[in-house]
Amino acid sequence: FHFIVFLLELGRISNAQRPGNRRCPTGCVCFVTTVRCMHLRLDSIPRVPVETRILDMRFNRIRSIPSSTFHRMWNLNTLLLNNNEIQSISEDAFRGLSSLKYLYLYKNRIRTIHKRAFNGLVSLEQLYLHDNKLVTVPSGTFATLPKLERLLLHANLIETLPNRLFDHLTSLKRLRLDGNRLRCDCDLSWLATFLKGPGRKIFAAAICHHPRTLSGRNIPGIAASEFHCDNDRNIAPIFYEQPEDVEVQQGEAVTFRCGVRGSPKPLVTWYHNGWVILAVRLDTRVRKLNEGSLMIQSSRQSDRGNYKCTAENEVGSLESTVASLTFSGSTGPPVFVTVPRDQENNGTYTCMAANSEGYINSSAKLIVRSPPIFTSNPTDQSAVQGRSVTLECNAEGVPAPKITWLRDGNLLARDQRYLLYFLIFPGSLVIRQVNPGDEGTYTCKAKSSVGVSTTDAFLTIMVPPRFTVRPQNQRVRQGLTVDFQCQVAGRPQPQIVWTVNGRAVPDDPRFTLLPSGTLRLLRAQPDHAGNYRCEAANAVGAQHAQVSLTVVPSTPLSFVRTPLDQTVDAGTHVRIPCHINGGGVGEDSSTSVIWSKDGIRLTSRYSITRAPSSELLIRQVARDDTGRYECRVRSGSDAIAACKLILHQLVLSELYETIQTATNDVNQRINNTIEHFNDRYDILPWDLLTLVRFPSTRAGVDFARAAEVFDVTLRMIECCVRQGMKLKNDEEQDVISLIGTEAVELVANLSGCAAHRPTIDCSRDICFHRKFRSSDGTCNNLHHPMWGASLTPFHRILQPIYENGFNAPISWNSNKKYNNNTLPSPRSVSVSVLMSAGSRPPREDPEFTHMVMQWGQFLDHDLDFTTMAPSVQRFSDGLACRDTCEHEAPCFPIGGEIIRNFSLIVNMIRCMEFTRSSAVCGSGITSVFFSAISRREQINQITYLDGSNIYSSSENEMRNLRDLSNDLGLLKEGQSLELGQKPLLPYNVYSDLESGDGETAQQRSVPCFLAGDLRANEQVSLTTMHTLWMREHNRIARYIKQANSHWDGETIFHETRKIVGAQLQHITYSHWLPKILGPFNSMIGEYRGYDPNTPSSIVNVFATAAFRFGHTMINPIMYRLNETWHETRQGNLNLHQAFFAPFRIVHEGGIDPLIRGLIAKPMKKRDSNSNMNAELIERLFAMAEEVALDLGALNIQRGRDHALPFYNDWREFCNLSRADSFEDLAPEIKNAEVRNKLRELYKVPSNIDPFVGMIVEDVVPGSRLGPTLACILGEQFKRTRDGDRFWYENPGIFSPTQLNSLKQASLARVICDNTDSIKSVPRDVFLNQPLADFVPCDEVPSIDLSAWIDC
Repeated sequence: FHFIVFLLELGRISNAQRPGNRRCPTGCVCFVTTVRCMHLRLDSIPRVPVETRILDMRFNRIRSIPSSTFHRMWNLNTLLLNNNEIQSISEDAFRGLSSLKYLYLYKNRIRTIHKRAFNGLVSLEQLYLHDNKLVTVPSGTFATLPKLERLLLHANLIETLPNRLFDHLTSLKRLRLDGNRLRCDCDLSWLATFLKGPGRKIFAAAICHHPRTLSGRNIPGIAASEFHCDNDRNIAPIFYEQPEDVEVQQGEAVTFRCGVRGSPKPLVTWYHNGWVILAVRLDTRVRKLNEGSLMIQSSRQSDRGNYKCTAENEVGSLESTVASLTFSGSTGPPVFVTVPRDQENNGTYTCMAANSEGYINSSAKLIVRSPPIFTSNPTDQSAVQGRSVTLECNAEGVPAPKITWLRDGNLLARDQRYLLYFLIFPGSLVIRQVNPGDEGTYTCKAKSSVGVSTTDAFLTIMVPPRFTVRPQNQRVRQGLTVDFQCQVAGRPQPQIVWTVNGRAVPDDPRFTLLPSGTLRLLRAQPDHAGNYRCEAANAVGAQHAQVSLTVVPSTPLSFVRTPLDQTVDAGTHVRIPCHINGGGVGEDSSTSVIWSKDGIRLTSRYSITRAPSSELLIRQVARDDTGRYECRVRSGSDAIAACKLILHQLVLSELYETIQTATNDVNQRINNTIEHFNDRYDILPWDLLTLVRFPSTRAGVDFARAAEVFDVTLRMIECCVRQGMKLKNDEEQDVISLIGTEAVELVANLSGCAAHRPTIDCSRDICFHRKFRSSDGTCNNLHHPMWGASLTPFHRILQPIYENGFNAPISWNSNKKYNNNTLPSPRSVSVSVLMSAGSRPPREDPEFTHMVMQWGQFLDHDLDFTTMAPSVQRFSDGLACRDTCEHEAPCFPIGGEIIRNFSLIVNMIRCMEFTRSSAVCGSGITSVFFSAISRREQINQITYLDGSNIYSSSENEMRNLRDLSNDLGLLKEGQSLELGQKPLLPYNVYSDLESGDGETAQQRSVPCFLAGDLRANEQVSLTTMHTLWMREHNRIARYIKQANSHWDGETIFHETRKIVGAQLQHITYSHWLPKILGPFNSMIGEYRGYDPNTPSSIVNVFATAAFRFGHTMINPIMYRLNETWHETRQGNLNLHQAFFAPFRIVHEGGIDPLIRGLIAKPMKKRDSNSNMNAELIERLFAMAEEVALDLGALNIQRGRDHALPFYNDWREFCNLSRADSFEDLAPEIKNAEVRNKLRELYKVPSNIDPFVGMIVEDVVPGSRLGPTLACILGEQFKRTRDGDRFWYENPGIFSPTQLNSLKQASLARVICDNTDSIKSVPRDVFLNQPLADFVPCDEVPSIDLSAWIDC
């Protein structure tokens, strides 16, 4: 024995020294003991030196591993065979690899593994078999792997595994079976028992796929009692044990196993050399056991050959692997192992075999067969709706093929309109009375036992025009806008032509034909009256509709008698007249009169007569009747109001006159602003930025109007008091405290602020509020219904530092000194500190794509929307804010240096237009309604992280976004760029907002898109995000309707909205925030459930300064890439060309090129020397080179408008030391040049604006933020999550199965599902990855919406 071992070792040494054994295989790379042969298209494993320890064969075309492949490779430690085409692993495939520790076989096509495939791998520690096509694993496969620690079998097709499969894996520590189709019934209960066995510490992921009661659960967490075999359900046969090769001595007993389960119980049939082994057989030695196995007693030579079993029930059938029976050391006459089978007559063939023991022969007949060949192919055709069409098809072959037809890949449904025509071309298809649903690709399929052939043709259905929306007769007042809606359907899309009184539409800028077909007439005049005709025509027909327009000269509302203030005695009767003249005409001509007291509508306790001579009678006046009575008259869109003040003891006539003056001034300026915005021929490009931030609803305008009246009145009173006290403008004095709480409260009542005190009763619709979000965010917190709701104030975590202590912004008086120094102009700071230095181009972020920036902006528009003042004119004299450099409400222009830019107009103005944010009525939680004077607070128009930018934050706007023409719960869709493509957003035909006076007719032809947030049109990449999520809502809604046909549209809409909101939350907190916060993500912490005591409102500093850090990640170029990931023929866009440019989506390739640019190109890198690119500083919203704003300066000024405390205060809040000198900033701002610029501008660190200080902080490694930014973002996102009752992880919001499914959500999947031509993506679209690492869309996990099926 010892001599043999010596010779073996000697052989090893001598072979290792042979030069041939050291040679590196052709094309491979060899280094010391490593051999790498990747991407060589090899179909076999080459011979390598015996001393090789690492063999890398990835990315080749290897299909099999012969048993002698690794002979004598006893030194091999690591073998990489992943990403090949291996389909099965045979017996002893790895024999000889006694030192192998790591074996990589993932991402092949492995379907079967022989039970002895891994024999000899006594040192193997890690085995990777994931991402293959395994259905099961034979018993005993892992029996010879005592050191195996890691076994990965996830992402296969495994449904069940044989009992005790892992019993011999005594070293196992990690097991993955997730991503399979595990059927967790009684046959798999052993796995739960094994994983929880005593002494075992195995980290396992094994997720159940069936049954539904266990779907999504991890097997280690399932009790043994929960595993059941449901015999009442129909289950196709499944093998849990299959026959294996057997070698025996003649005369021994043989058993072939065939373990199968299914419901009903499958019928097992055995085959020997292809012939059925009959259940009733003369040979009693062979019998089938009860469980399906085959037993052969006293085996004979005639039993030699191949055996297999099949299993069949009414659900399906299955065939096992083939096993062979051979005899060792035996003699005898020849026996056929494979016998020729009869086919079809075309000659007889005889097989003969002989030896010394005997002679046998067998014969078979053969006929040569040929696959189907088409002799007549169908061709593409067009047909008119209602007519018949014939698609010709004929094929020949031996045997004769059978012809069937498919449409769009599916067999044709049974329909009497479909006929197979056999007279001229056998197999031709005739379709009678075609309709649009018949359009598609038709496939003629010829099939025989020899093969299958197919040929395609596309059938286009043409439909004559028909009206989907007919124009209606209209009767309107002079000066109003008229919309004649005319929408038609047909194929091809009909062209619409309007005529007026039999002639072409006048060449008048007041007439506009919208893309939807609507004819819009602005400021209608009596001479516009007449007959309007809409004609629609296409290649197969025409339709027309004629209507009339009547324009009635308007008679404005006016008062004949208005109420007068008076003082009355208690117990008397008071009659207050309100007589009017004029009023509207048409359908909305009814005149209504509403009486209110102190902003609250009067009840039936009062006697009120109707218009036009309305009177209010108050009987037996008491002290409680003292107050402000208002008569508000509305007729159509016209409205007037008059007030009367009744005081029991005192009439404050001067105060009333002040309030009335303020009310008139504010109303006049707001009306002028609205009229300016409605006149699209007077609107300037810079107005678009203001318009998209204008209050978007009537309620928002009224809310802001009352707040401005309140604020302007207090300013007028303050002015009077200062004059009376002979105070200088810069002299410090808390004037408001001298006015008194009682007077301020009276101003609040008289200004209308009192009418906006919310009274929310969640109990009125509690069933809805328990299940779904409200549109405006109310009743999310049932204890505090207004927390986080729309049109409520931003939250403050540090008190504001208004210049007058109440409402004047920081630096309202530009000469005021802070810490003994005046503040620098925001423009100077932006250019000197924030803009990229010199001409150096911005650097690219090495890790993250531009989608990180874009998701941040999309997310921001779901969290905060600061309402601008409802006027762009000074309240005092009506001068436009863009025409003045004085600080006078609501104008707060940015002064300083000349705004050098691209326009001579702008060069003449020494300041930049800026309008203040609107204030909350009465402002603050401790408002005048609680007998305390509060500081000015700003309004947030939107709600929680709930998709409000998709669905809006008001009920009326949400209904306007919905498609209520059906009961499918859909959002409105716009047109598709091409037939078969997904729709764009609908056009905003309800708004006068347009994309500006472009340079070409093409630009002017496309209005802005309609979405849940008007800011969707700000720049084209943001528009693509809105388009994606509109499509995602409708995709989910259509699935839910199909799955739950009994649900109505309301249920479908709100359930889909809930799913979409959950996706937004999961993507933000699981995929996006960890990249932004990095190590700071721990500040948010793990989710511990809903906290009703956490205010979820957005913090003012977050919205106004901190979250604007995203502006530093914007590239100066918007990339547009084609399907080969190269620049499109239209080219990339400079950033300023992308603002308010919806025409670029409609006319320049849709959203797909922009999305490719976002996920394949890096975002701008954040660094202290290049914070914001020049496109944002010098060319923001510059269109046709008419104007440019400075985003950095606007951000700084907005912080001053909101009176945010200075940067030093936020450092202290975030537990950083207060900086007394600029050198104290060095730990957070290491760049001495940046600190010197700050010193030059601000003089002292205590005056640094919060936005500036946070932005120039050094980025902490692993994040994209400095410490102060990270602190504020962490604070906000923790509040947003913990204070939201509908947070997707809050137990009860979704079922466990639904939650597990939602956690598969990713932005990559949303892109795959809702684009037209993007077929591969990065698994994580926020990470920079080479194109080679992009994966096909079918490899990206998706949400399993079957969890929402209502059983």
